[in-house]
Amino acid sequence: MGIGGHCIDYYHNLYDKGFFKKINNVIELGSQLVYIKNNEEDFFNFLIKIGISKPFDIITGIVGDEINHLNYTIPAKYIYNFLGIDDYSSIDVDELFGAFGFDLNKDIKTCYSFNKQYDLVTNHGTTEHCFNQLSCFKNIHDLTKKNGYMIHSLPHHSNEHGLFDYTRHFFDCLINYNKYKAMYFKIYDASKYSSIFITLKKRNDKDFIVPVDNVSINHIKKNTFKR
Repeated sequence: MGIGGHCIDYYHNLYDKGFFKKINNVIELGSQLVYIKNNEEDFFNFLIKIGISKPFDIITGIVGDEINHLNYTIPAKYIYNFLGIDDYSSIDVDELFGAFGFDLNKDIKTCYSFNKQYDLVTNHGTTEHCFNQLSCFKNIHDLTKKNGYMIHSLPHHSNEHGLFDYTRHFFDCLINYNKYKAMYFKIYDASKYSSIFITLKKRNDKDFIVPVDNVSINHIKKNTFKR
């Protein structure tokens, strides 16, 4: 699970539009890392833009000798801290970087009495590794404040990367049933697999509604036993 270059490009764009001024706290599904290559100058230009005068020195202090490798990583919480968001949390059973050790296959409100809500909830390559998709997306719904935002970056065609791939139709149903507003959508194509990147806004405090498409409804109607 990690935040790659295309996500950082999007964050850069959001920053330019003043998006992060509206965000006071954030929680991520997964103890996220930012994956950066040494030749990704745009990432360092982004850090300079948000006020980090010597990004190489700062990242060297975070990751140590890994700065000399072709690829290196930093915990995602530092990016949000650079953006002025100090109230950062994450959820992962590995509990890395102080993550809450909640099992996302379970309803975290019920099982862990966790009721805090956030301005931004991210799902950068996490839910495809969980079997209980209903609990995962209900948890995201419950974690997001009214008028808060969700960012999903998930496999579209993943070559067996996780348990699930996602389609545009899945998100269309998720949006329509729960009255979310789609803010951004893009499919990224890569050599091994493609991914869906979508930002949603939660516009009300209604309970989570499970999406069921018309094909499923018709199948259920045709195959329901009459008493």
